This record gives sequence, structure tokens and C-alpha cells, in this order.
Amino acid sequence: MSDRYVDVLKTVDIFSGLGDEELSQISELIRPKVYQPGQVICHQGDEGDALYILEDGRVKISTTDRGGNEKILAYIGPGQFAGEMALLTGQPRSATLTSVTETTILVLRKDEYDRLISSNLAVMREMMRVIAQRQAESNVRLAREEKQEAKTIEAKIITVFSPKGGSGKSTIAVNLAAHMATRYRGESVMLVDMAVTFGHDALMLNLKPKQSLANNPADALSSPDGAELLDATIMSHRSNLNLIVGATKPEEGDLVNGDTVRAAINHLRTRYNYIIFDTPSTFAEVALAAVEASDVLVLVTTPEITSLRDIKECQRILLDVVQFPKDKVRYVLNNIFAYKALGKDEFDRALGQHIAVEIPYGGDIPTRAALAGEPFVLNQPDAPVTKAIEALAKQIVTAVGGSEPEAVAAAPARKKKGWFFGLF
Repeated sequence: MSDRYVDVLKTVDIFSGLGDEELSQISELIRPKVYQPGQVICHQGDEGDALYILEDGRVKISTTDRGGNEKILAYIGPGQFAGEMALLTGQPRSATLTSVTETTILVLRKDEYDRLISSNLAVMREMMRVIAQRQAESNVRLAREEKQEAKTIEAKIITVFSPKGGSGKSTIAVNLAAHMATRYRGESVMLVDMAVTFGHDALMLNLKPKQSLANNPADALSSPDGAELLDATIMSHRSNLNLIVGATKPEEGDLVNGDTVRAAINHLRTRYNYIIFDTPSTFAEVALAAVEASDVLVLVTTPEITSLRDIKECQRILLDVVQFPKDKVRYVLNNIFAYKALGKDEFDRALGQHIAVEIPYGGDIPTRAALAGEPFVLNQPDAPVTKAIEALAKQIVTAVGGSEPEAVAAAPARKKKGWFFGLF
């Protein structure tokens, strides 16, 4: 039975460098325990005597100040863990863990783990490596914070929105972000996937998120520890692009609201030159929070009569109801099929504003790129669809007063399977 825990242990950072043999030995020490809703798993200040891995359910992580006021730091779900530093140092618990639903916890006790590493040199070496790495990461974070204090950055926020699903909005957002991160080397770029129910940006970048904004309530992100909590959600792509996802599971989408988005923006604004939001195709609170903070709003439509009607209505809501400035809107006509029912001129007349960029039909290039988990702007630098993304990026950067792109060659393709192929 313990062998089934090997795959779970592989997801825990402090065990990621161990082989199956060592993980199998550790899995023998795991004991499952069921907690009822509202039951405290451990208290802030308790001895750090175990690592907790969630097999199912949901757990609240919180602290209590001297006045007895609770501050919620995060929520964690299946596959996530807490208390890993207990195995490394045995330091007291820095927070209280409380079961929100009926929860099954896989418990790995420190005393049993210590006995194992005392007779296993490979595991001991890995523990020492992890401790050294954690210290190095802490030093880097402190150095970065000092550097940020000395340098003021005010991010330009770009939101990509479409009133219609299937318009290629996420494909445009991902490739726009990857292009800007690659070609504007002096600039830092963050992509935030706010399609909290069914977001695909991580899939298209071949990244596997373990944490998301859903794990961090707005009040936690607004706390002094908010930046560190947000750091835990950030993933890095080879293009120099960083990514945060709103949620890792559809059922977590309701945990993210406008306040969450605004709190995240407050932290990211002084750390990145460009923040690109990929929003849901509805006027949800998270989408409106991103729109309201935007320096440029990219509205994506397709050359169909129904899309024209939808984008017109979207334009009315954004300009008349939300009162978003007209001069900050850029319309993109995306040809997702070889045949188009309407032309660019017809959209220009209907919208009373020119289409900024028309993206040509890309054949199977976007689909193959998504399946491989690689943005096509990196591997197809001469394709017409890539040139259209470049033109869009240039318009946006010019609009916000940014710098010219560097002449950087496309990054080499990795021979690595995308997420899609790893699902089977």
C-alpha cells in the first residue's frame, strides 16, 4: 500500500532529488489520518514534528496575533503539503492548520524520518542539499528585495479579453507574453491566467502549477508576507516569461475575486515591466479588476457576424458602462479558420475604430504549438502569425512608451513532450 505514496512524495520539493528506492523507504513511514471539518491539525507554535501531505480535502493555513485575531494565509488542497521545514529543522509551527472539509492527511513524522536518514547516506545528502538551497533562495530573495527598494518599476498592464470563447484569446496572450519576454530582454514580463475555471496558459507553456492565486485570499496577499506567498505561485518559462495561474482546479475558481487580483497587482506592479492578463470570456469580477487597472486593453474577435455583434456589445459595455478609455483599446481580428465571412473593413466601420492587427490564418501552427507546450513565436519566427504577434507587441509597447525590441534570435526548441502527451 505504501508504494502508492511514492508518486505523491515526488511532488514534494524536498524529495524531488531522490530516486524511487529512497522514496519507497520514506513511503513506508507515511501514516494516513482523517480530520473532520473544523478540526485543528496543528497549532501555531507547536513543535515541528511532522510533514503533512493532503491526499484529499481542503486545509486552511492561518496565524493568530497577540490580540487573538486570525489572519488567513492560504488554503491548500489535494497534492499540496505543509510543514516541510519541520523535517529539515524541527522549528516550531509558524501557522495553524485547520481542516475545512473532511480531509485525509498523509503524515510523515520527523523522529521516524530522522532514524531513516541516519542510516541512509543518499537521503541525508539530499536533505543537506535542500537546506543549502533553501538558504540560498532566502539570500537571493533578500537581495532582490533590497534591489527593488533601490529601483522603482511601474508595470504597464495589458489585458487580453474576448466576449467569445474559442476566439484564440489565450493563444494570443501566451504568444504575446512569450514574444515580449524574449525580444524585450531588458524588460521583465509576467503572464497571469485569470481564466480561473478552465485556464490553459500553463498547458500551452508546458508548465505544471502547484500553487495558484486561489490558495491565497486577498487579505493574505495584502499582508506583509503577501509577496512571499505570491512568489510561491510563480513559474518560469525558458523564454524569460513568468506565469501565475488563477486556479489549478475548476472548483477553486470561486475563491479568486477582484480583491485577489488587485492585491496581486500591487505586488507585481513594482517587480515587472509588463503584466499581461489573460481573462475569462465573461465580465466576471476578476476580468473587470484586470481591465480597470489596464494601460492597454486588447479585444480579440473573429471574422464572423456573431462575433461582430458580440464585440460591438462588448465595446458598449466597456466604453459606456465601465468607462474604459477608448484610446487604450486595441482590436485584434483573429482568423482562426481559412475562410472568413467578414473583412477587416467591415469591423472598422461597425466599431468606429480601426482594427489594430489582423492575425492571418495560421493553419496547424497554433494547434501544434499548443500540443507541444511551446509558443509558436519561439519556434516559428518567420510565420505570418508570428509577424502579426510582433506587430501587436510593437503597437502596445509604443502606446505605453516602452523601448524598442532587441534583435534576439528565437530560442532553440527543446526536445520535450508537452503536457498533452504526458496525460496519457
